[in-house]
Amino acid sequence: MSKPSIHLTMLSEARKHFAENPSPQFEKFQIAEDEVALNMMFRNHRSVGNLHKGLRLSPMGHEILSLVFEHYTYTHSGNGTTVNNKAISVLDRFMEWPYYLDRNEITFYGSTDAAWYALGGDLSNFIGSLERK
Repeated sequence: MSKPSIHLTMLSEARKHFAENPSPQFEKFQIAEDEVALNMMFRNHRSVGNLHKGLRLSPMGHEILSLVFEHYTYTHSGNGTTVNNKAISVLDRFMEWPYYLDRNEITFYGSTDAAWYALGGDLSNFIGSLERK
């Protein structure tokens, strides 16, 4: 028996959180079917059967998961210039845990990802290290 995807695990934990701590702000998320809720949480979510891909969080997904899970936020340099299609594509291919990326910050929901980012010191170095995997 295969284990559930990280997407479904995080969705389940978020729903448990809101069952115990209802929030009018996230009411639509709480009542949405799984596929709709996943599309609300992840900017690049796509699924084929039981296989889920795309771990880049939407602003709503980031807000939801930050209430439930430990996370690590870093300011990245470049004033938004390093957030380009290449960076997004590389993150999409190699990340194993959800992350949130905007023009000024990146937030990791996996401690290993956060540690590797901290070692590299910026988004460009992190992207380069992922490409060399």
